[in-house]
Amino acid sequence: MKDKLKILSPDSFTHEKEYIFGLISEFIGVEFDLHYEKRADYKIVLPNGKTIVFSDSFFSKIEGDYVKEEYIPNDISFSSSEYAQNLPVIFGNDSLSEDETGITSGFDLPASVFFMISRWEEAAVKDKDDHGRFPSEKSLAVKAGIIRRPVVDEYFLMLKKMINRLDNSVILKDHDQEVTITCDVDSFEKFLKGKTLKMFAGHLVKRFDPFLFISDLFKFTVKTFFGTKDPYDKFSRIYSIAERSSTKPVYFILTSPEGPYNDGWFTVSEKDIDTFKSLKAKGAEIGLHYGYFSLMNEKNILNENTDLEKKYKLKAEKGRAHFLQVDIRSSFDILEKSGIKDDYSLGYSRYAGFRCGTGRSFRPWDIDRKREYNIIEHPLIVMDTTLYAHNKLKKDGIKAEFEYFKNISKNYQTDLTVLIHNSSPAYVFEAVENLKA
Repeated sequence: MKDKLKILSPDSFTHEKEYIFGLISEFIGVEFDLHYEKRADYKIVLPNGKTIVFSDSFFSKIEGDYVKEEYIPNDISFSSSEYAQNLPVIFGNDSLSEDETGITSGFDLPASVFFMISRWEEAAVKDKDDHGRFPSEKSLAVKAGIIRRPVVDEYFLMLKKMINRLDNSVILKDHDQEVTITCDVDSFEKFLKGKTLKMFAGHLVKRFDPFLFISDLFKFTVKTFFGTKDPYDKFSRIYSIAERSSTKPVYFILTSPEGPYNDGWFTVSEKDIDTFKSLKAKGAEIGLHYGYFSLMNEKNILNENTDLEKKYKLKAEKGRAHFLQVDIRSSFDILEKSGIKDDYSLGYSRYAGFRCGTGRSFRPWDIDRKREYNIIEHPLIVMDTTLYAHNKLKKDGIKAEFEYFKNISKNYQTDLTVLIHNSSPAYVFEAVENLKA
């Protein structure tokens, strides 16, 4: 059906509400005709005249700036009905009634969607972790135990069920899950020329890890005398993993000079040129891995992209931040100025899950200028180091986590972006390669 659905909305914070209903329209596949008036709730009017009403429990209580820590809920409730089970209620309440005119819910769906996707929570909380990032432990999703759920997609599925129940003439869009495999190339080789001795010394002096020293010394000896592949040469394996998901991988290349958490491999190595030229010819994409703290100034990213262009003869329009260093208030502005069109940085390093409440791509919200950024964000859902380094999982546990997120993403019609480092241990690759296609 081509008819637009009519929405009657309270007439405050209109920029935010246009953004919210634009997202809803895109995600569920139906157009809305948005009208503002003096009212205390949101009313969706279907073509047959029946209505769906959601509470305005958030914006109606705000005067001035809502980006304040005091407006972040301390806890949430959960609602169950025939439309959704155990649904997280961020704003509003779990009341729901239905009669011949339609459905009335105490849940503030628009504000809850906006809270998760806009990430204004991260601007309101002033704390930073050791890498200058928003501390994941401070997020409501982590504290409330819903970080592993695509709650925004759950909200939209509930809304679609309500619409179908009241007026099945409305044609809604289903979304087929897309799995995107990405790789952050922090180091191209483990035994990099001119850097190997420093690495061994670091194992003993800095990391105090004689086991790692002996293990790497053995690998180095075998590589040197028997000509085996470098342990980090897993680029073809990553390509094969992506092919099993009927997609092509994206490799994010770290080009910044040697510095914090960077061995400066890009300016030393030349073997990578043929490797990534061959992968690109097969359909893989090459992006930029913004250097540590590069998102403080667009000139840093411009310079890094220039170096990538000189070496690979291509300019990257996709990117991801090293250490996932994103500031929700400034980073996208810098990325816009630096020419990045698609970003893949919005995930947590310590928690696998849905930082934005969804795995689907969207345009981030500019909190200060009240507009969409001209960038597409592809949220990161699962990173290998989260599983084996932070959560100390081994092969079976890693496989179970990947299977969980693949299944839940499919069930809720959202996408799944995965990060596998070429430097990860062999058992990580074994876990992923054993997943069902």
